[in-house]
Formats: sequence, C-alpha cells, structure tokens
Amino acid sequence: MLTIGLTGNMGSGKSTAAAYLAQLGAAVIDADAVAHQLLAKGGRAYQPLLDAFGERFAPGGGEIDRRALARHIFSDPSGALALQLNELTHPLIRDEIRRRLAALAEQGYSVAVVEAAMMFEGRMAELLDRIWVIVSPVELQLERIRQRDSLPEEDILARLNRQLPPEELMRLADTVIINDGPLADFQRRLAEQYQQLLEERA
Repeated sequence: MLTIGLTGNMGSGKSTAAAYLAQLGAAVIDADAVAHQLLAKGGRAYQPLLDAFGERFAPGGGEIDRRALARHIFSDPSGALALQLNELTHPLIRDEIRRRLAALAEQGYSVAVVEAAMMFEGRMAELLDRIWVIVSPVELQLERIRQRDSLPEEDILARLNRQLPPEELMRLADTVIINDGPLADFQRRLAEQYQQLLEERA
C-alpha cells in the first residue's frame, strides 16, 4: 500500500485536499480526529493530560474543554506548555496511525493518506512513503480560518506562529501543491500528482 502524508499550515487547504483524494479512491486518516478520540473521556490520552495540566480542563469529570486547553497552551510565549502537550500526545497519535495504516493495508487499499498539521513535529513522516505539502498565501489562510473557526485574530496568529514556516515545510516535502485560486485548479493539481504517483508505483 502506498502511503501519502498530507500537511501544510493552518488554513492551507489540507482538509479540502484530503476530501478530494478520498473521492479519487484513497483511504484517509485524519490525525486531528485521532487526537480527538485519544483525548475523549476514556481515551488513552485523557487521564495523562489531566494529570499534566489539571482536572479543571475537564469540568465535572466530563470531556476535556479543548478550547480552554488551547487558550492555556497558546498563552505561554515560551512554548514549554505546547512542547509538554506534544510530548504527551504525539507518541500515542503516531502509534494509533501506525495501527490504522496496517489495518487499511490488510483491507486491500492501494493508497492511504494521513492528513496532519504536525506531520514532522509528531514524527509521523517516518511512517509514510511520500509527503505532500499544501501551500497557500497567508491572506487566504487567514480568510479561511476566520470563516471556519471564529477565533480572535490574535489566537489565529499565535497558532500560525507555532507551526513550521512554509519554507521549512516545502524543504521537507516530496511534493509541493499550491492552493492559491479556484477550487477546480487546486483539484486539478491534486489529481495530476495523484495520477503521477500511481503511475510511478504501477
């Protein structure tokens, strides 16, 4: 089974790309959805996270308040809290993705895509054959994030500033796909790269 890692900065169009690749026949694993499941009450990361950051982030012993936790993490200018969170969650996310990829291979899928914002920080790239990076102009990123998340501007910028810069992502990529215009153009570029990869592996 061929595996593709799909990454890019917040608002670059990763989820749009993953959805289109699913239409083309690829199985898709969303690393953020994996993290949500691990952090859900009863998940493998739930209690370790509360032990590290405090029971106050799960009011009444219920689900973790992810927005309150994010505000706490991103309010730390040193980045130490983000590093602590990543050290706790990334190994669990990576192990679960490894397990899911093995299951997809057993099911007979020819291509699997892993969509992950923190592909390199979480050492997920080492599980995958190819890394595709989606790059978009920052003004378009900001516009998409505003429409999607209703976050204050300072929160958006704080999160973007914690991610690897586009130049670094492009350096680490096997393939760079630009998302700077109409959806049809973006989908055409994705389809061309996907078909080329299938032909290389045929």
